[in-house]
Amino acid sequence: MLSTASGIRLLAPLIAGMFMACSGPEGAARLDARWVGSDTGAFAGTSKVTWCGSIQRLEITAVDGNDAGVGLAIYPVKELRPGRYGAFDPGIDSVRRPGVAAASRFFTEQAVKGFQSDSGELQLERGGTAFSARFAFRMRSLEGRDTVRLTGSFRDAVPGPCPGDTTTAVAP
Repeated sequence: MLSTASGIRLLAPLIAGMFMACSGPEGAARLDARWVGSDTGAFAGTSKVTWCGSIQRLEITAVDGNDAGVGLAIYPVKELRPGRYGAFDPGIDSVRRPGVAAASRFFTEQAVKGFQSDSGELQLERGGTAFSARFAFRMRSLEGRDTVRLTGSFRDAVPGPCPGDTTTAVAP
């Protein structure tokens, strides 16, 4: 089991990526998400998709114009394959392979809320070089008091290189 600090370090690349510019060329990857629970909302937008070959991780991040964001980190066993990826809590668990961790951030009427996955799943599909998926996660707030159910999908996700990664290979 990891400490909360270790879990936050594990999600740091996702959270940082969520707030970088996620605009892309016409036809770029799209991510649609809805959350229901202690707060309710939705957004859809262009997403940034990177394959970090040296650590075997696919990252999908999206931010809307209101500063809401969702980030997904998909951890395959050896290569990225279609199928089910069970969610884990990055604040408690070590990376599970195959597995997926999710993070989200959005504004409520009173605060900025950060959430991370603690259960759920993602179903990954592949068509040529592009990936798509549907997902449903139970997300708990970083302070542990609130939960939301995050559901959604992404499509047309063609991975680009991971910043700072020494591996030049694209997702296998």
